[in-house]
Amino acid sequence: MSGLSGEEARSVTRSASPTLERKLSINLVGNPAMGLREYREGPQESHRGNEPDGDDANRRQYDGTKLINLGTNRWGFKPEVGVAVPKGRWDIDAYLGVWLFTDNDDFYPGGRTRSQDHVVALQGHAS
Repeated sequence: MSGLSGEEARSVTRSASPTLERKLSINLVGNPAMGLREYREGPQESHRGNEPDGDDANRRQYDGTKLINLGTNRWGFKPEVGVAVPKGRWDIDAYLGVWLFTDNDDFYPGGRTRSQDHVVALQGHAS
């Protein structure tokens, strides 16, 4: 990447692995786990779940004195609840969650703190 910083031409190279994401889903209420045949033949009912989600910032090459970095030097979490309702041959599901972020206490130009308010997320699917 290259560009002008003030009146000076600068370039920088950044390379690292992408941000690591993990997801854990827990079925709190509803149908038990089934095989494919059981799923096709068995009765279906609405179910709710909780899906905590984590996002790990890439810290290997983060430098608070540099404007361009691959990661954000912070953690993000997305607790989420969902509900799925079978309607005939259709499955309708919806999820409500909120992204929560930790502070980056080494933000550009170094030593500054960057914080972010939570972000509410809503999504739905029909299959």
